[in-house]
Amino acid sequence: ISELLGSWGLLLIVFMLLTGLTSLLDSQITSITTLVTHDVIPQINNKIGESKLIDIGRVIVVFLILLSWAIVNIPGANILYFGLLMGCVCITFFVPSIVALFKPEWLKPKSIVLSILLALFIGFPIYAYASLNKMVDLSLIGFFSCLFISSGISLIGSRLEK
Repeated sequence: ISELLGSWGLLLIVFMLLTGLTSLLDSQITSITTLVTHDVIPQINNKIGESKLIDIGRVIVVFLILLSWAIVNIPGANILYFGLLMGCVCITFFVPSIVALFKPEWLKPKSIVLSILLALFIGFPIYAYASLNKMVDLSLIGFFSCLFISSGISLIGSRLEK
């Protein structure tokens, strides 16, 4: 780019990439905050007012930014590591989302929230630790525990909740 357009072109491309990444990060933080404040918290306590949810959302945004900063500064972590972590998070939401789209009567909201939270708090740390330390067998256990915990508890819990 710098050979074709000069240093100003390279500066422009870097600026465009940084603004695109900032926009992506902003969208993800907003999505997570909205998911927690409008879907998760009302399942736990539906008596919380809108102004309190806004305050909780602000705390979540600050927490996510600090968490992101801490994760980026993990020694030995690289872009592949973060891609794999996002894959683990995506697989946690996969089966409950597909079932909710095609057979919503099979699932209850409380079971979905519980299953995803358990998968993220049990399987995800195992996967993250094992992946960072290149422990392949343990990382597979963490990855599949995210899948099976979120799938199993959401389906079985919904049946029991009926």
